[in-house]
Amino acid sequence: MKLFGLKSLFKKFLLTLAIIMVLGLVSSVFILGTKTGRDHLLNLVGRISASENFSLDLHNLDLGKTWSLEYLTLNDAQGTWLELRQVHLTPRFLPLLRGRIHFDQVGIKHIALHRLPGSDNPTSSSSSPALYLPPVTILHLDLQHIVLNEAALGQRAELGIQGNLSMDTSMAQGALDVVHFHRPQDHLTLRGNFHPKKQQLKLDLKGHEDPGGLIAHIMGLDGELNINLQGHGPLTAWPVTLDLGLADLAEAKARGTLHLDTRSQQIEIQGNIKLGKIGLGYLPLPDPEIYFSGHGSMFTDKILAQAQIKTAAVMLDVNATWTQATQNLQAFFQARSGDLSTLLPPEIVAGVTTINGKIFLDAHQAEIVSKVLASDWMIQDMSLETLEAQARIVKPFKDSSWQSQLAFSTIGPDLGQGLGQWNGTLDMGGHDDVVHVHQGLIESEALSLNMTGSFGQALESTATLMAQNLKINDQIYSGQVRSQFKGHVYLQEQTLDGQLQVQTKDITGLPPAVEQILGSPLALSSKFQVTPELITIHDFTLEPNLSLKAHAEIKPQDQSFAAKFSATMPKIDIEPAHLAAGTTLEGEAQGSFSSFDLDLKGQLPGLKVQNFHLGPTTLTTTIKDLPSSPQSALAMQTSINQEPLSLDLAAKTQKNTLTLSKARATLPQAVLDLEGNLSLDNFLFNGQSRFTSSDLASLGHIVSLPLSGSLS
Repeated sequence: MKLFGLKSLFKKFLLTLAIIMVLGLVSSVFILGTKTGRDHLLNLVGRISASENFSLDLHNLDLGKTWSLEYLTLNDAQGTWLELRQVHLTPRFLPLLRGRIHFDQVGIKHIALHRLPGSDNPTSSSSSPALYLPPVTILHLDLQHIVLNEAALGQRAELGIQGNLSMDTSMAQGALDVVHFHRPQDHLTLRGNFHPKKQQLKLDLKGHEDPGGLIAHIMGLDGELNINLQGHGPLTAWPVTLDLGLADLAEAKARGTLHLDTRSQQIEIQGNIKLGKIGLGYLPLPDPEIYFSGHGSMFTDKILAQAQIKTAAVMLDVNATWTQATQNLQAFFQARSGDLSTLLPPEIVAGVTTINGKIFLDAHQAEIVSKVLASDWMIQDMSLETLEAQARIVKPFKDSSWQSQLAFSTIGPDLGQGLGQWNGTLDMGGHDDVVHVHQGLIESEALSLNMTGSFGQALESTATLMAQNLKINDQIYSGQVRSQFKGHVYLQEQTLDGQLQVQTKDITGLPPAVEQILGSPLALSSKFQVTPELITIHDFTLEPNLSLKAHAEIKPQDQSFAAKFSATMPKIDIEPAHLAAGTTLEGEAQGSFSSFDLDLKGQLPGLKVQNFHLGPTTLTTTIKDLPSSPQSALAMQTSINQEPLSLDLAAKTQKNTLTLSKARATLPQAVLDLEGNLSLDNFLFNGQSRFTSSDLASLGHIVSLPLSGSLS
């Protein structure tokens, strides 16, 4: 009795639920059949889809026999980027009850892509779940007017698209035609069908674009574009051909076969690419033909791939294996050089080079290992007999860190004494935007360089250069130069602030005059700031013997600069000259690196050269149009062997000739004037000279001769 009561109650519940569902369905249809109800639905959709950088606006939805929408817009933070107007869909309702989507016609009168959306548009999220696609049939597709504005793709284009699509369990087929309204010669057609039971696929894609078209503009090409892709046959051995013409960039032809069955899938492909004028500009091969072939097999547990690329310059072989269970990739490659003449500067003559390598990838890290062997290279008439190098790069996936090691050895007998054999190692790593040089060493018998550093927004490096019996132009040098650099990059301001210090130790082999002027150990320090508009060098000092201070500003955009410096010279004793300590120079230079002016002021306490004694001296000089055609004006006041002397000079240098437009030396009771040309090759003077002296005694005092009388 109780059981009968429960069944009766359950039947009443189901009947009530059915009545509620019917009433809800009828109410929904009634509501959507009114303008107010449809507007509420559109507002609800808009609110659900709205976010900070994405919103969807729909207006005037009509769900009658033909579904229509007046317009739809997609918006981001900058405004509307996609607009659809006059959308019409003619559905068949009975197939919907069977789980099929069927439209007799899909038409959109106007589509406008104003620009590309923001990169953080939520519609592009990679985490979207996969969707079930029911059978779809579209008997006629008509996109009447598509406008791609210049802001979207760089060139305005107006297109029209027509086609049809039908998919079910027995067959899928479709057709698509794309035309350009203002360029009727540009077109793209796609035809295809697939029979699942027969496992037959037919595909035919053809396209053509005259010079100056949309695709050429996007690719940066200037010429005619063509594409022809065809395939027809069973999936167990499906043949495919591709002919592609990309204006003056390249022409490609490929033939292949796809083997697709339940046990494995395989692909075989071969073809060639012929580079055009633009392509050879990017890759100047001696022969424009590039040949390629490949084979791939995909099984349930692994994927195997093999490829080969042949050019006149290089041949590359690659073999790779992907293991599904362990999620790892192993790839081996070998590259062998051919004719590299068109890829290298004329001063480099290539020999034989082979590169072998391995790529390993798993769930934890990626690793690349390579080995280079080269022989018989010539670089600026210097032979490189052998080069052997090994490199390794490791990138863990758990964070942003990476590590790399490099080791090499080379033999070049023409490099000079003590420089014929080199060895080097480099141990680097990094994380985020920082690169660490843990150890860098390059060394030969006579020269070595060792460095460490860290390079990111904060910069720091230390380098030591050591020479041991280094022979340059028959002179032997030894010693150590150590540099330290610290700096910081301010990304927002595009500014680099830095400080450099250089010190020497145990330097031998320098000319005596240089040793006395510079002193030892030499210390240099400077601070600088670099921006795109200005390079500033300040607090530049050089010590110990020569005390030099400088400040400079350089404008990279127009290659102009302005600089100031001051220097104090030490005592210099180099027979037969002896310079007293305390000589000072002050100078200013400004202009461009191709033409600048220099102003100098100097004071010299005393100079002795054999029997000539130069007393306290002051000089000023201005030199214009350096370095190509300098024009100089010099004024000097001094005494020689206690006789006052003044010198005024105006000169211009062109090529190897010094032209004196004015040269006057004045002594007590004596004047010497010179005008003419002085050859800087043989120091022969061609010109006029005038000497007048009312008393030769002062001249005799200078040359230590008992002279008297007058001379003109």
